[in-house]
Amino acid sequence: MPQQFVILTILLVCAVLLAVGFVVTARLARKGPDDYEPIHDTGYRIRRYWFVFLMVVAAGGLGYSIPHMPYPMTRKPSASAPVTTVKVTAHQFSWDVQPVDIVAHRHIRFEVTSADVNHDFMIEDPQGNIVAQVQAMPTVTNSLYVTFDKPGQYLIRCGELCGLYHTSMIMPLVVKA
Repeated sequence: MPQQFVILTILLVCAVLLAVGFVVTARLARKGPDDYEPIHDTGYRIRRYWFVFLMVVAAGGLGYSIPHMPYPMTRKPSASAPVTTVKVTAHQFSWDVQPVDIVAHRHIRFEVTSADVNHDFMIEDPQGNIVAQVQAMPTVTNSLYVTFDKPGQYLIRCGELCGLYHTSMIMPLVVKA
C-alpha cells in the first residue's frame, strides 16, 4: 500500500473524528449549564489532559516520521568517501550543468546557484518521484548531496515559479550503471 494512501486514510479518519467531536460538543452546548462553578474545574482539567495528549501525539508522530524523511539519498557522505562535484547554474529558463559522468551508487555533490532569480533545483526519478531538491539563488551556492540508487534517465526541473517559461526548465540527467 503506498505511503501517500496510508497518510490520506489517517487524515480522513482524524477529520471524521474531529467533525463528530464538533457535532457532539455543539449538541451538548445547546442546553447550557445551570450553574457554571461545578464545571469550571472539570473543563480546565479536560483542557490540560487534551493538551498533554496532543503534545504526546505530535511528539510521537515527529519521532516516527524523522527516520522516514522523503529524501534518503540526500544525506552528506562521510568525509572519507569520494565525492563527484557537479556545478549547476539556473538561468531563466534553462539549466547550465557542468558535463560530468554521473554513476549510480557514487556520491554526487551538486553546487547549485542562479544567474538571475530564485529557482528550485529538483531531480525526479524515471517514475516522476522527487529524488532531491535545493533552492537556487543568486549570489548563493547551495550544496546538494545525492547518491542515485538506480541508473536511468532522471529529470532536472525547476520547482519554483520563476517566470513565464518556468515549465520549459526541464533537462535530462543520465545516471550510468
